[in-house]
Amino acid sequence: MGAAGYLVPIALALLLPLTAARAVRDPAGAAAPDAPDVASAGPAPAPVAAPPAVPAREALSYLWHHRYLRGMVLFTSFVGSCFAFAQAVTILFFLDHLDVAPVAIGFVTAGIGAGALVGSLVSARLVERFGRGPVMLTAHLTAGVALVLTGAAPEVFTAVAAYALLACAVSVWNVPWGALRQQIIPGHLFGRVLGLIRTVTWGLFPVATIIGGLVARIDLRLPFFIAGVLALGAAVVGSRMLIVGTRRAGAETAVVAPAV
Repeated sequence: MGAAGYLVPIALALLLPLTAARAVRDPAGAAAPDAPDVASAGPAPAPVAAPPAVPAREALSYLWHHRYLRGMVLFTSFVGSCFAFAQAVTILFFLDHLDVAPVAIGFVTAGIGAGALVGSLVSARLVERFGRGPVMLTAHLTAGVALVLTGAAPEVFTAVAAYALLACAVSVWNVPWGALRQQIIPGHLFGRVLGLIRTVTWGLFPVATIIGGLVARIDLRLPFFIAGVLALGAAVVGSRMLIVGTRRAGAETAVVAPAV
């Protein structure tokens, strides 16, 4: 039954090109059978010129000279690397240290995924209520605490709960961080700058994962403790940037006043 589940994404991937190749027609906007052929009656519309490509050097210069955005990229790269450092040993931690049966590891990851889903659902409301900066700071502090709690968990249920809290905090961070970039970065530079940001951040994650695996040879709990302490320290150091910097950069959203 489990192996058959792999057939679903394979079938969807094979059918995707066929679906994309079909013309999308709006029934409400379809022409009546007796309507005149407007396209053939008049001259063909002039082709729209594609916008000029933005040089990578221009995008890099923008990112480097934008003090707030540059600081946020460095901050997220470091904290994201801490998460990758700890996640390197996730499966071994549950299998070897907490004695989870291999057939039950799917329930562990499902619990973690549920935490991420909850975070993505509540993030927008939290931002509306408290503002982007405070929510992002709280999310990072929560993530650091959750990493430490995961490493200190005495049994599987508390470990899954702590890890789910970590996943929830990461999702709560991702929503305002993504919206913030769209608000700050000019539209014609957005694709290039976003590509540079992802190259920097995601390029560091594999390196952090390898280092976390090497540290785990000492103790499978150690990467969680180290990553948690580093993430908490980074959140404290970056608290002013997250709160004051976000507001000064014009990336803060209005806080909704509570109803009386």
